[in-house]
Amino acid sequence: MSQRKSKTRRPKLAEYVRLLLESTAGGIVGVDAGGRITFINHAGAELLGYTPDEVVGQDVHSLFHHDGAAGSSHPPQECPILRTLSAGQGCRIDNECFRRKNGTAVPVGYSSQPVRQDGVVSGAVVTFNDISAQRTAEEALKESELDLTERRRAEADGLALEKRLFESQKLESLGKLAGGVAHVFNNLLTVIQGHVEMATAQTPATSPLCSHLQEIATAAQRAAELAGTMLVYSGKARISSRLVDLNTLVADTGRLTATALPPKIVLHYRLADNLPALDADAAQLRQLVMNLMVNAAEAIGDPGGTVTVSTGVVHASDGLFAECYPNRALPEGEYVYVEVEDTGCGMDSATQARVFDPFFSTKFTGRGLGLPTVLGIVRAHEGTILLRSRPGSGTTFTVFLPAHSACAAKESRGGPPAQRTGVILVVDDEEGIRTLAQALLENEGYSVLTAADGDAALDTLRQHDGSISAVVLDVIMPRMNGEQVLREIRDMKPDLPVLVMSGYSEEVLSPRFEGMGAVSFLGKPFSGAVLCSRLGELLGNAKTQKP
Repeated sequence: MSQRKSKTRRPKLAEYVRLLLESTAGGIVGVDAGGRITFINHAGAELLGYTPDEVVGQDVHSLFHHDGAAGSSHPPQECPILRTLSAGQGCRIDNECFRRKNGTAVPVGYSSQPVRQDGVVSGAVVTFNDISAQRTAEEALKESELDLTERRRAEADGLALEKRLFESQKLESLGKLAGGVAHVFNNLLTVIQGHVEMATAQTPATSPLCSHLQEIATAAQRAAELAGTMLVYSGKARISSRLVDLNTLVADTGRLTATALPPKIVLHYRLADNLPALDADAAQLRQLVMNLMVNAAEAIGDPGGTVTVSTGVVHASDGLFAECYPNRALPEGEYVYVEVEDTGCGMDSATQARVFDPFFSTKFTGRGLGLPTVLGIVRAHEGTILLRSRPGSGTTFTVFLPAHSACAAKESRGGPPAQRTGVILVVDDEEGIRTLAQALLENEGYSVLTAADGDAALDTLRQHDGSISAVVLDVIMPRMNGEQVLREIRDMKPDLPVLVMSGYSEEVLSPRFEGMGAVSFLGKPFSGAVLCSRLGELLGNAKTQKP
């Protein structure tokens, strides 16, 4: 039994072409040589609000009445479709309007191409699309891109803020660590130096022990200097403020530092005229400038180069300090600056992030305390420092310090002759400090009582009511610190002289003890002579102030 294969009927070519045109999503229009519409597919007619029969036979220009971007109608001689017929050249219009049957405009992009038969233009084919949806999509894309850009900018700002906060917290934490270590060092060094002093005084000059004691004293002094450097970094170093001419200080420091720099290093100065004065510790500022100069020279190294030191004054706002160390809010106003620029190898971002960390150094022989000391001095003077560097492009450090405003001159120490009699209560949680202070004071003729903490000190005061002449009080103690103990003492003895001792500076401590009566300050480590002198002055002042 024979089988017939089923065959799919293949449409005729004209029918197939029409099927393709009607299946196209965009509008398609056929135009004859006279500008009459001969064909429009359903998509095009629907877009314009017509049926195909309503469109065929109409004048293409009059029907579409397309407007330009400016909103004015094209006259026939300027109609791009009619010009295709007359000139035989195609065109592409990306942004125009066709008119719907109801008179509303529809934004379109369209193409008009000539149709040729035997080399003669016999008509045109126009293809067009509604671009309103495209515009909406593009606008949405632009908005999303803007939103993304804003989000990225916000994220970048957030990351920058987080980085500055981290740097600030890191500096604060390292400062507290350095200050705490220095405090412990100073307690130990006070004991070492005090006992060496007493042992030296009791040892004959001809004894071979004298040289050993001297070595111990020298080593202890160097350790005390190291502890002092750590206190500088922590911002709790002693500051002796006075008015300072920065230009004079820079020039003097440069002359001294130049002798220690390699011969291939050239120091160049750009010092501004009429700088405001600084209310600062001159010794610490000299240390700051010298450290920056030496650091710049070491960054240049053997090839040689130039270190340029500049000074000036700026009126600072928040934006100026945005990238500075430490990153903190500083009052707007005039700031004097000193800037040290080198022609060295520069630093990458990883190195820049660590240059102010204690004991970080890129040099084999470096201690890693030069720049941390600079930062500590800047912090102690309520200033800030800006670091700019790139590998291969050198490094610039700019230190900003608040310009001097009218301030009261600090009174020099002085007073009646020191007194060397009376009962002294020494309060310190370190047994070595108590033992040393007791020995030093008793050697000067004082009677000494000791207490290991605040509770014991207050009990001793109650037991010896009226007989204690003064209290030597440590600040950092467990349970009750020195400030709390002093408040209790003032409730019991409002006028009792108190000598506060600490590894921190008087400038740091004095605000905490302001208004607490007869109080003086003694920095650790201290010698017996300084302890007795300061205590004698305090007792003498208290005696003269009594009615």
